Amino acid sequence: AHGWSNEKVLQNYPQLKANENNVISNTINTSGTTSDNYGVYGRGASDNNITSNNIFAKGLTTSNIGVYLLVQRTNLTERNVISSNDIRTLGSNANAGIRLDTASNNTIVLNKINTTGTGTTNYGVYLTTNSSKNTIISNTVSTNGTSSNFGIYFLTNVSGNTVTLNNITTNGTSSSNYGVYLLINSSFNNITSNIIRTGGTSNGYGVAIQGLSNNNTVVSNIINTSGTTSTNYGLLIQGSSGNNFSSNEVLATGLTSSNYGIYLLSQIGTGNSTNSSHKNMINLNTIRTSGTSSNIGLYLQTAFNNTLLLNNISTDGSSSTNYGVHLLTNSSNNTISSNIISTNGTSVNHGIYILTSSDNVLSLNIVSANGTSNSNYGLFVNASSNHNMFNFTNISTKIGGLSYGIYIDNSSSNIFNNLMIKNSTGRAVFVNKNSTSNNFTNIIINNSGAEAIFLETYLGRLSYDNAFNNITITKTV
Repeated sequence: AHGWSNEKVLQNYPQLKANENNVISNTINTSGTTSDNYGVYGRGASDNNITSNNIFAKGLTTSNIGVYLLVQRTNLTERNVISSNDIRTLGSNANAGIRLDTASNNTIVLNKINTTGTGTTNYGVYLTTNSSKNTIISNTVSTNGTSSNFGIYFLTNVSGNTVTLNNITTNGTSSSNYGVYLLINSSFNNITSNIIRTGGTSNGYGVAIQGLSNNNTVVSNIINTSGTTSTNYGLLIQGSSGNNFSSNEVLATGLTSSNYGIYLLSQIGTGNSTNSSHKNMINLNTIRTSGTSSNIGLYLQTAFNNTLLLNNISTDGSSSTNYGVHLLTNSSNNTISSNIISTNGTSVNHGIYILTSSDNVLSLNIVSANGTSNSNYGLFVNASSNHNMFNFTNISTKIGGLSYGIYIDNSSSNIFNNLMIKNSTGRAVFVNKNSTSNNFTNIIINNSGAEAIFLETYLGRLSYDNAFNNITITKTV
């Protein structure tokens, strides 16, 4: 069922194109007993004005869409204005407030969009298949369903679009709800100055960029993703490169564990090839995560050549194992500089944790690792994490429980220059088993523990050829 459709115009007036129509100040209700009910439907339609309408598209099953514009053979769908409409959709699955297929240079502005489904995959604004250079500005977008609901969704070569000044809320009664989602070669898009909120149980995403979606700009957004259980993400970049994520305020929270502020990782592509996440810029963001345990502010997994600069990162947990910055599994050649990094929890919290990752440069960071119990680490370098460089960094750990400023385990040839380590109640520098040829120069240690520097040699667990030059040690009483 279609409310207003340009196909009627084409049928009645075959000599005319479906262009330059005005659909203004109408009440449009469409409903059906099955699927595919559309409020406004245009194919090969250009230069139309769809403004100030009250549109309600509903059906008992799937694919109920408020405004649906798509290409028709060689007739382009472009330069349409969808403005100041109140758009509601209701059905089971795959409902959308506004959908554009192969449509370019359209403007979606000042609409109120509410998409509701009794099932999964409901969309506020959905652009697909080569839709480019569209502007989505100053809309209020709300989606609800069970799982896999999307505020704004770009799928397959959707590039060069602008999403700005929108208020986007995505909720679901289950998991995997997305505020803004860019997927499969959706590149060169600009996501700026939006308020983005997601809710559900777990696996909520404020902004997700996946599948070779490169060179997007995500700037000055407020992103709040929360769930009633675990594993919520402020920003996910997977298998995508050259993206700029700057000056955003990110909050990722859950009632249990594993909430991530920003997560960069690789992705298996076509033919089992690996799409890496590299050359992304993560700058000037305020990043906060909270939950019970295993929360991470900034997480890189098999990600390389990324720049993390001037971020303020705070990770809190009511239990253990919370990390400010975590590099895992061959994350190499990244630059992490001028960040303020703070972690809090009970025990085994890390300011910076580098695991099986080499050749990274970390400089000018202020790192604080706090915990109410034992075994908290300012900087932990572990499991063949070699040839990393640490310069001009201030590391502090909370007085009270057993804590370590720098802990090195089975890692070699790392360089530590011009560091200050304060308030370590365990060992300020602990070089553990099989760690060789690490170099420490110009280190100031203000330590309250038993040993300022400890090298493990017990039972053949040798640590040798480590160099310490110009070390200043004072004792905190």
